[in-house]
Amino acid sequence: MTDIREIYVVDDRLRREKRDSIWSYVARNLTRPLAYSAAGGRANVLIGNPPWVAFRHMTAGLQKRFKELAKGVGVYVGGKLATQNDLCALFTARAAGLYLRGGGRIAFVLPLASLTRGQFERLRSGAFHGGSIQWEEAWTMDDSVQPLFPVPSCAVFGRRRATSEPMSERVRAYS
Repeated sequence: MTDIREIYVVDDRLRREKRDSIWSYVARNLTRPLAYSAAGGRANVLIGNPPWVAFRHMTAGLQKRFKELAKGVGVYVGGKLATQNDLCALFTARAAGLYLRGGGRIAFVLPLASLTRGQFERLRSGAFHGGSIQWEEAWTMDDSVQPLFPVPSCAVFGRRRATSEPMSERVRAYS
């Protein structure tokens, strides 16, 4: 419970200082999983919409921490794509590893780019340090499904397994 209290104190301070940015969002969303894991369980199902923040838009401190964590989980992409890395890839892989039980299902809303762009290649593989995902399905929504998100999006579905299965190139498209 100490972790939850500390998160609340930080979140409250950031809110009072009118600094409730991505950190406030992250702190607020840590409380539920911490409370759940403190009870000794792991989830059968994780459903979420993780924060979408490209590396180039992160503060220097967040970039450093992101790079460290993303390399540790196995989703960091360097080289020409380094500035395109996205917090949502790290969030997805870490959430599955930390909070999803073996055989449990995950369904997350992600940027459409996660299905095809190079910066998401390692996320699409499903092979992470700390837990693997067998990706089962992806949905896309065309421009007629508005206003959903400010950028094109998709929903991805999978299961935590001992071995990974990459995302299929086939998707279900909705309009």
